[in-house]
Amino acid sequence: MILIAILIACLLLAAADLVRAAARRPIRHAWAKFALVLAVVITAACGRTVPQRPAPVPAQCDSLCFAPCNTQLPKWTPANPEDPRAWDTLGPQVIKPGQLQLQQCELHRKACDVCIQRLRAAGVLL
Repeated sequence: MILIAILIACLLLAAADLVRAAARRPIRHAWAKFALVLAVVITAACGRTVPQRPAPVPAQCDSLCFAPCNTQLPKWTPANPEDPRAWDTLGPQVIKPGQLQLQQCELHRKACDVCIQRLRAAGVLL
């Protein structure tokens, strides 16, 4: 935008000089106009650098990464809550299924971690 404004100013000054020269009047501020034109030429001569786009990285993660974890533990429903042997049903009814759910969630977490580490190594993520 600044370059366009400078270019328009130079064109207006050049047009004013042509009008003055045609009317045989002296041209004013010739050095300032020359410096302005020189600044435009020097600025236009500077090369523009375009950053190179990095090579594409496959960002597809394993589908396990997107699968939600089941966090609902099964309810403990002993046949007779007053019986001391009711505690023996806690392991097969609640603890064992809970361990399996945690193992599945850990597989999901590892799938996401592998994907994130791969993207970090490729420079996609910081």
